[in-house]
Amino acid sequence: MELKITKKDEVYIISIIRSLGITNTFDFKREVRKLVEKGAEKIIISFEHAKYIDSSGITALISMNNYMKMHNIESRFTDIKVPVKHIFNIAHLEYFFQMTETSQKAIAELCKNPAPFESNKHKPLNFH
Repeated sequence: MELKITKKDEVYIISIIRSLGITNTFDFKREVRKLVEKGAEKIIISFEHAKYIDSSGITALISMNNYMKMHNIESRFTDIKVPVKHIFNIAHLEYFFQMTETSQKAIAELCKNPAPFESNKHKPLNFH
């Protein structure tokens, strides 16, 4: 699996290793759902070790971001490096995901802010 799950304080961190694409989006979605089902309230998706994301990876991120919002999960996307950042910019994903520079900063934010994030800027995407 190209994912690594860790926990720091009350925050779960899903680290994407190498890439998020057609070969591992099913695993990614399954792991997010498992964390939500077991009661996780705060989840970080870290791209520290990711070098690539394809269209199926973007679709999985949008789907799971919406899923986490529906379940009042606070989430952050962190450690986004070039070229993944470039793909996020082209797709204008910075308007839909809450992004934080590092996982450490995201943990600090999430542990200080007990209320779920709500803003018109970060509404779930609709494909209908």
